[in-house]
Amino acid sequence: MKRYIILHHSATVDGRLNDWAGIKKYHTSWRRLDKGAIVTQKEAGDLMARGIPVTAPWRDIGYHYGIERENGLILVKQGRPVNDTGAHATGFNESGVGLCIVGNYDKESPDPLLWAEIKRQVKAIATEIGQDASVMAATGRILGHRETYGLRGLDPQKSCPGTSFDMERLRAELINEA
Repeated sequence: MKRYIILHHSATVDGRLNDWAGIKKYHTSWRRLDKGAIVTQKEAGDLMARGIPVTAPWRDIGYHYGIERENGLILVKQGRPVNDTGAHATGFNESGVGLCIVGNYDKESPDPLLWAEIKRQVKAIATEIGQDASVMAATGRILGHRETYGLRGLDPQKSCPGTSFDMERLRAELINEA
């Protein structure tokens, strides 16, 4: 049963190569971990033989949903089915729904139109998993990926959904709009 919604950002500028399709291609390809580069399976084998860390392709994109701009429109993209285990936040992949906002929110906050869509989507996900977004927000079950590390006793290793993304504001607005 899904009990959490975990927010992420792509940490890239939304664009032709840094979009939902690009994220899916990255997740479903062989990847060189030290450089984040996509490699062929043969290259992966050669790299592993030299002790360079490589990861095998995932069976699907790691997130359940994504939000991105496309031709000026803000669109919600489907990833893994919600009842499927995600691959987006260690310790929360089975119990959490991963929502990735395409863009770099370390550099800027989401604009008002995007912010409104993020809230709409969080509410829709909560409803889909049989939860109430305001209750989830009030009980600390709507989290930024960065917040999941502390819950596991670790220092944050990611800034998701970005250092300029105000998770406290999001939770407060979800509670107050109930």
